Amino acid sequence: MRERYRTAFWPSKVHELLEFSAPRFLHADTAGENRRLIREASTGAAVPEPSASLKARPSAETLLERARMLEGSGGFAWALETFGEALAADPLSVAAAEGLARTSLRLGRAPAAEATLRQVADGSGPLSGRVGLALLAHNQGQPEPALARLAEAAALDPNDRRVLLLGAEVQQATGNLEAATGLAQAALTLDPRDAEAEALLAALALEGGRIDEAGRRAEAVLVRAPRQAQALEVAAIVRAGAGDRDSARRAFEALRQAVTLHPGNVAGYRGLAEAARVLGDRALADYAQAALTRLGAI
Repeated sequence: MRERYRTAFWPSKVHELLEFSAPRFLHADTAGENRRLIREASTGAAVPEPSASLKARPSAETLLERARMLEGSGGFAWALETFGEALAADPLSVAAAEGLARTSLRLGRAPAAEATLRQVADGSGPLSGRVGLALLAHNQGQPEPALARLAEAAALDPNDRRVLLLGAEVQQATGNLEAATGLAQAALTLDPRDAEAEALLAALALEGGRIDEAGRRAEAVLVRAPRQAQALEVAAIVRAGAGDRDSARRAFEALRQAVTLHPGNVAGYRGLAEAARVLGDRALADYAQAALTRLGAI
C-alpha cells in the first residue's frame, strides 16, 4: 500500500498554482482587546457546575468547534488562537492543524504558524503537523514542499483520507490530473460514499474533458449531499454546456446558498465566478468577485 501511493506525491512541472493570499488590506485589529474585555467580563460571572468546569477546561473537541465557529464568522484572529489551543490539547488533530494554517494565512502570520506546526510534526503530532505544513505550503504557491510533507504523512498512514485528498488538490493545482485522480480515487475507495472525494473526481473529469463522467459523478454526489459546493459547480457547468440553462441556473443558485452558509468558502466563490462566466451573468460575477476580494483570494 505504501509503495502504491509513493509516486503519487511526486511533484510535476508547475502549470498553474492555486490562488490564495492573505488580505491585502487589514482594518484596525481590535480583536485582541475585544477578547480581553470579554474574558474579563465573564470572569466575575457566577457560572454553575458543570458549566464552570467545562469553561475552565474545555476539551479539544469543544475548542475545535469553537474555532470553526469563529473562523466561519470572520473572527480570524480569535479563531487562530483557538485552533492553536485545540492543537495543543490534541496534537493528533489534523483538523486543528489545518485550521491553524488557514487562519494564519488569512492574517499574514504564516511564519509563526509554520514554526508551531514544525514543532508539532517533530513532536507528538507527526501526521497532523505535516498535513498542516503541506496546506500552508500549498496555499503559498509552493507545491514541491507541500507534496514532500504529504509523502512523509502518507508513509506514516497511507490510508489517511485527508492526506490523500489534500495531495489530490495539490496535484490538481500543478496540472498533474493523472496523479490527482489517482489520489482522489484512493480516498473514494476507502469510503465509496465520500462526497468530497467524488466531487473532486467530478471536477478532475471536467477539467480533463470527460464531460459525461463529470456530470454523472456530480449528480451522484448531489443526491446524498445537495449542498456540496464543488459538485454543484460541476453539475451546473455540465448542465449549462448541454443547453439546460434553467437547470444550470438552479444549481448555481444552490451553490450561492451553499457558500452563503460558509462565508469563508473560497473554492465555492470561485465556482460562482466560473458559473457567472458560463451563464454570462454580470450580477453573479460581481457578487463572487466581491466575496473573493473580501477574502483576499484574488
